[in-house]
Amino acid sequence: MLNTPHSAEECLVACTLDDNGASLAAAQVAGVSPDSFHGSATRIVFEVLTEMQRAGLPIDLPVLGEELQKRNLLDAIGGLPWLNEITNQTPTTARFRYYLDEVLDQQRDRALDAAGAQLSRAAKTRDPDVIGQAIAAVSVAAAPRTKAASLAEVAQAEEQRLHDEIAGRTPRGVFGFGLPRFDAYFGNVARGEFVVPAGRPGDGKTSLCWGAGVSAAMAGKRVLFFGLEMRAGQLLRVAAGQLSGVSPRDLDRVHDLDRADYFAALRKIGQCPTLSIYDSDRSLDAIVARVRSERIRGQIDVVIVDYLQRVVPPRGDHQATREQRVGQMSTAFKSLALEIDAPVIVAAQLNRQAESDNREPRMSDLRESGSIEADADRVLLLHKPNNGPDGVPQQPDAQTVHIHLIVDKNRSGPTGPTWLKMHRPTQRFAE
Repeated sequence: MLNTPHSAEECLVACTLDDNGASLAAAQVAGVSPDSFHGSATRIVFEVLTEMQRAGLPIDLPVLGEELQKRNLLDAIGGLPWLNEITNQTPTTARFRYYLDEVLDQQRDRALDAAGAQLSRAAKTRDPDVIGQAIAAVSVAAAPRTKAASLAEVAQAEEQRLHDEIAGRTPRGVFGFGLPRFDAYFGNVARGEFVVPAGRPGDGKTSLCWGAGVSAAMAGKRVLFFGLEMRAGQLLRVAAGQLSGVSPRDLDRVHDLDRADYFAALRKIGQCPTLSIYDSDRSLDAIVARVRSERIRGQIDVVIVDYLQRVVPPRGDHQATREQRVGQMSTAFKSLALEIDAPVIVAAQLNRQAESDNREPRMSDLRESGSIEADADRVLLLHKPNNGPDGVPQQPDAQTVHIHLIVDKNRSGPTGPTWLKMHRPTQRFAE
């Protein structure tokens, strides 16, 4: 009999030697690697088999024995008697799928144990970044294994999705900015998209993102908002003003009915079960860990981060430039959108070059743009020009200003400019 707990590992390795590499390839596709094995002998053998596969060598017992001998690893695994024993105990690949699942399940259990121990150690440090990394490790370890869909299954699912969209049963995309004409023309944001609304301070990027997030949450969508510029209480004040049309700064001098409308809006937002605000998760690791943790609890409809340049980059290469670190975060947010199958909206700052040149902004004006232009599925540039759409100069103290919103990149639809109005006292956008 094969010794436990490595018997499933030994049987899986034996299967890979029985069909000239077919089972080896299937195991690799399922996610098996040398790190999946707890036993040193099975780990060594699987690693050598992988190297043999890359070299185009036959995947069988005689060649494996030769390769182990060349590497002086034969004695480390127990010699040829051990190899003969495991192959004799598993003469066919009939139970390959069972052994595969057992190996992956055991790897997951070990990862959960290690992640739990890491989290316990991290809690004692009281360092938010260290704790965030530990939470991320737990989330990754706890994530369920997914089976890759066949091409036919993907095509069938997309056909059904398109039929549902055509018939109006489901919307195109899952997130809009609450601007009907804009959303209809440029398209709602789809799951897995990484969208970057960018502007200079005062051009309304926070107001646009926050207002859209609140509207989505009030419509029943699950929204995670990470506010790195304003605390949760300030964000709720803004949201109540946007919803009620009453500025929080005017509460001491408005009519009693208007004041009542404002506080009713504040209570309504505060009781929204699908809206979550996080104003203390400031690092990339902490944000990603939080999102992964929430994803385990259920589907997320949109993640919004305000804003990219305020996110603390991961600890790592101290020689990396600020642009390289922002680029790493941009790539991480795009990967996160695909991982959780939800839009990730990350506001960003524009540099002063467009202002200095007295021109419309463009993607290259993104601060530390780096890979943002390549990673983003959409880039929205907000700009408050000197003149409005009618050519009349905009007054510095005007309550309502015209914002030029330029869709400079859109992988799934058209690009181009549009005009919006922003009511400064309530920070509310309208078309």
